Amino acid sequence: MGDSAWLPQIDQALCTGCGKCVETCPTGALGQITLPDGQVKAALVRPDLCTYCTLCEDLCPVDAIALPFLILSQEAYEAENLSRKEREDDKAHEVSPPSGDAGAGADAGGLLA
Repeated sequence: MGDSAWLPQIDQALCTGCGKCVETCPTGALGQITLPDGQVKAALVRPDLCTYCTLCEDLCPVDAIALPFLILSQEAYEAENLSRKEREDDKAHEVSPPSGDAGAGADAGGLLA
């Protein structure tokens, strides 16, 4: 499954467009959209802002919002975290090419050789 499979899923057939989830969303990830038939419904308009707080799912009066949870075995969890840590370590060790000639002719202590 792709990353979007783990974001809040809003069943447009159940959504009444009451706006409670939109008003309650602490990050502004949810918004209201107007469908081609003129109905106003809730939608995940800024998925990058969703923190998975579950407030929207908890307060939806018609249970139109579901937040699927990814359940991993301990082994898979550790492998994913190790992989993430390796990616972070790789980024931390990337060396940027020097820009300009600032510090040229100085050794590590700032003295000329």
